[in-house]
Amino acid sequence: MPESPSAMAASDQVFGDACAAVPASGPGSFDGMATDPVATAASHNPVLSTLVAAVSKAGLVDSLNTAQGITVFAPTNDAFTALGTKTVDAAMADPKGLLTKVLTYHVVAGTLTPAD
Repeated sequence: MPESPSAMAASDQVFGDACAAVPASGPGSFDGMATDPVATAASHNPVLSTLVAAVSKAGLVDSLNTAQGITVFAPTNDAFTALGTKTVDAAMADPKGLLTKVLTYHVVAGTLTPAD
């Protein structure tokens, strides 16, 4: 999910199916997340709990929370489930190697919107 999704009206958002489970209001909503640093924003969103656990395990919370001008393509819990327990467990067992490598592939420089 892009860092600043509030730039679009909720009816215009073109995110994946899991985003239907994002709260309509409050800290875990698109508008709520747009005002928080990246890792903090994700921690408020129920569909990103596995990502939050992975980011914490990899020690990337501070890096994401202090980074400026980035977009994170945030895999939802469903995305992790689709990988299978064996794959996710293997990544989590290697937090400074495989897990960090995979997570950082989901971060790009610049602020992108769904329209981009």
